[in-house]
Amino acid sequence: MKMNFWLAGIIAIATLSLTSFISCSSEAGPQGGTPSAIKASIDNIEVFASYNGNEKGFRGKVSGSSITIDLPANIDSWTDSWIRIYLDYGKSIQLNGTGTTYSGSSSEKITGVTLSSLNSILVKGSGYEDQSYTVKINKKLYVSYNKNYTGAVTNWTSVVPSSTVLYSAGDKISLPAEEAQRSKYRQLGWSSSTDAESPEYDVSGEIAVTESMVNAGVLDLYVTWSKYCIGQLLENVTDVDGKTQTGYVAYICGKNDSVKAKSSKPSESWTYLIVSKYGENRLTDVTWSNATFTGAYLPTKTEMKLIIENLWENSTSRQWKIFSDGSSTSSNWDYYWTATVDDADSSKAYYASVTTNYNGSYAGNVVSTKSKGDSLKAIGVSHIE
Repeated sequence: MKMNFWLAGIIAIATLSLTSFISCSSEAGPQGGTPSAIKASIDNIEVFASYNGNEKGFRGKVSGSSITIDLPANIDSWTDSWIRIYLDYGKSIQLNGTGTTYSGSSSEKITGVTLSSLNSILVKGSGYEDQSYTVKINKKLYVSYNKNYTGAVTNWTSVVPSSTVLYSAGDKISLPAEEAQRSKYRQLGWSSSTDAESPEYDVSGEIAVTESMVNAGVLDLYVTWSKYCIGQLLENVTDVDGKTQTGYVAYICGKNDSVKAKSSKPSESWTYLIVSKYGENRLTDVTWSNATFTGAYLPTKTEMKLIIENLWENSTSRQWKIFSDGSSTSSNWDYYWTATVDDADSSKAYYASVTTNYNGSYAGNVVSTKSKGDSLKAIGVSHIE
C-alpha cells in the first residue's frame, strides 16, 4: 500500500514537469514554432541615386508599421537609383506587396524601382508573422552646387556641403560662406545659369525655398566667376565714370570686401580695379600735389599693395605691365605715390617701393611716407563694373 502511494507521487511530479516544459516551449517565439508570436520587421532602409554623376543617399525613418522617406520631388529622373533594406537573417521582402521577392540583405542592391510610386513593403520570414509597412514619400528640394569650370577649383570639397540636405517650402538655404578658389579668377556669387555675368545670389547669402522650387526637385546653382581675370589687359573699356580706359586688371572686388571702403573710388559700385598700361596715365618725377591724371586716380595705399601683390609674375613681365614706360628693365628701386595721406602728418603721403629682383621674386611694398614736395613717379588706376 505504501509502495503504491509513493509510486503515484512520482508519476504526478513527472507529469507536472512535462506539462510545464511543453507550456514554456509554446511561448518561445519563432524558434518554438508559433508563427504568430513575433512579426517580421525592417531595421532600416536607404535610397541611393545619382544626379550629375554624384551619388547621394537618403535614409528612411521606420516607426511602427510605417516608413517615411524624404526624397527630391524629381527623384525618378535621377540615374542609377537603388534601395538597400536591412533585415534579420532569413527574412525576405516584396515591394508594394507583389512581384519580385528580395532577400533584404545589407549587400543587396534593389534596382529598377520607381521610387515615387513605392507605397508599401511586405516582410516575410520563416517562423515569423508577415509584417506590412506603409511607405510615405515626402517631396523635398535638393541643391546641386556646380563649379561651372572644368579646371581645378582647389578648395571645392570644403566649399560644397559634405552632407545631403533636403529642404521644404519655407526653409532657408544658407549658401556656402567660403569662396571657390580658381587661379586668377574670383567667385562673385551663385546663379541658376552657367553664363551669368552678375550673380543672382551672394556668397554666404540665403535663398527662401518656395513650393514651386520643391516641386522642381532640384535647384542647380553654378559659380558665377569674374568676367575678367588678374593680369588681363582690358582695352578701351568704359569705367564707372563713363571714361574710356586701357589697363591691366589688378584686383577683383567682392561685395563685402573692406578694400571697397579704402578705395580711391569708394562710393561707386565697381568690381574691377585696373592699372593704366605703361605710357598711358603714367607720370615721372612729380610732386604729390602735381600727381593728378586726366580720367584716372592715384591708387590708395591699400590698392597699391594689391597692385604689387597681384600683378607680380616675374622680373620681366611685372616691369613691362605696370612699373615701366615700356622699355625700362631697371633693377633699381623706384618710388610711386599713393593717394593716401599720412594720418599723423598731412604734409606727407604714403609711397610704394618697387624693383625687379634678379630672380624675379617679390620685391615691392608700401613702406613709409615721403614729403608731398618730393618728386616721385605715379601710375593711374580706374574702376570697372
